[in-house]
Amino acid sequence: MVLEPGRDTTLKLEQCTAYSVVDFDRDGKLDLYAVGLPQPMARHVGWLGDNDIDRNQLWRNTGDWKFQDVTKASGSKGNGAWTFAAVWFDANQDGWPDMMTACELGMNAFLINNGDGTFREVKLPEGF
Repeated sequence: MVLEPGRDTTLKLEQCTAYSVVDFDRDGKLDLYAVGLPQPMARHVGWLGDNDIDRNQLWRNTGDWKFQDVTKASGSKGNGAWTFAAVWFDANQDGWPDMMTACELGMNAFLINNGDGTFREVKLPEGF
């Protein structure tokens, strides 16, 4: 993303694995989904199993290069597995972008867009 020098975008992103761009709320402005942002470990976790050191963020574009972190409000965090990509597509053909994450360890998340700024996690199709 090319920004003007010194321009405050309100994005507070750390090192992450990848970004995807989507207009998840269909307001005509491209939003940003960042995956694989590390967070401090609250406790020691094993290499496999529950993981509390990986997270994703959904940033809603409010216009004029300003973004709002809507991860918690939208329910789009994913499942906490080591995420390295997110793919947006209309899985249920309702015109709203749904999302599936690709995780190295743990289960991928499959999130259906409710069309009101929130997502619900559904069971992955067989084979994922």
